[in-house]
Amino acid sequence: MGSSLVSLYSKCGVIEGAYRVFDEIPVKNLGMWNAMLIACAQHVHTDKALDLFKQMGSAGMKPNFITEQHYASLVDLLGRAGKLEEAVKIIEEMPIEPTESIWGALLTGCRIHGDTELAASVADRVFELGPVSPGLHVLMSNAYAAAGRFEEAAKARKMLRDRGMKKETGLSWVEEGK
Repeated sequence: MGSSLVSLYSKCGVIEGAYRVFDEIPVKNLGMWNAMLIACAQHVHTDKALDLFKQMGSAGMKPNFITEQHYASLVDLLGRAGKLEEAVKIIEEMPIEPTESIWGALLTGCRIHGDTELAASVADRVFELGPVSPGLHVLMSNAYAAAGRFEEAAKARKMLRDRGMKKETGLSWVEEGK
């Protein structure tokens, strides 16, 4: 019930109400933590989200798949806002191993803000994960190329081809006359 109220307040734009409900619930389950994290992400309350992640760990809550998605969302949010150092700090302090989506979110932030050195460093870490999606291979290749590391860029593209993977071509449709 509490998590539904947090979600309701958040969706109605009353984040203070969501905080109040969250704070008044004495025993919080993982659903409650996740609902509050979503609310923070929706309202771009990055500092509060960081605090919640820390409190969650202190409360002994173990992250699940949904929580991992929230980490990726938080890294994406910080990256798009240009707070790349904060995003890296989140990744380093997470109680879980960074996933492909988390690294991809950071790579996207690096691309947006032109931080080619960090992007290349992140791409190095992604290679440690083993096989990853075609889109992440392309992001890595672009990161290496932007940093002037053309051999690594070619290696990322070659790995994509060697694994028989192809990046799906993006399509857009425009209708004229309406």
